[in-house]
Amino acid sequence: MDRANPFRHLETRFERCDSREELHAEVCRSARELTGAAGTCLVVREGDLCHHVSVDSDIPLWLGQRFPMDKCLSGWAIRHQMTAVAPDIHKDTRPAKVVHLPTPVHSVMMCPIIDREPVGAIGACWPNSGVPSAQCIAVLEKVASLAGSALHRFGGWSGHTGSNITN
Repeated sequence: MDRANPFRHLETRFERCDSREELHAEVCRSARELTGAAGTCLVVREGDLCHHVSVDSDIPLWLGQRFPMDKCLSGWAIRHQMTAVAPDIHKDTRPAKVVHLPTPVHSVMMCPIIDREPVGAIGACWPNSGVPSAQCIAVLEKVASLAGSALHRFGGWSGHTGSNITN
């Protein structure tokens, strides 16, 4: 690893991806590897919906599902353009409770992906309650930043289809 830029290997891994879907998977894999999360997910904003387009996880998450932005923590992070940390999602006052209750997820962190405007989010999840370290938060935010830059090669974030909306 390059000590001057410990994320340089991520840029290389992202550059080697041949498709948007491959990049989505690599972003999730890298985020999980670097944060030690039980699961990670990549969310793309589609109008007023959050579409979970990729997951790397040992625990059930929300792959392929779409949720209204006002009903999930990823939507909150995207709308507020800031990282959202929920040490115990069951006690969090943001509207994410509705989405997260059917899973074994307890602790969640969502970082917005901003490419001139908020286009999505990368999330890290754990089955136990707790606050991620400042270093863990910084790592996920850096992965989100690199992911935003990398998607320009594939025409940005648009192009996802489907109709699996969950309320």
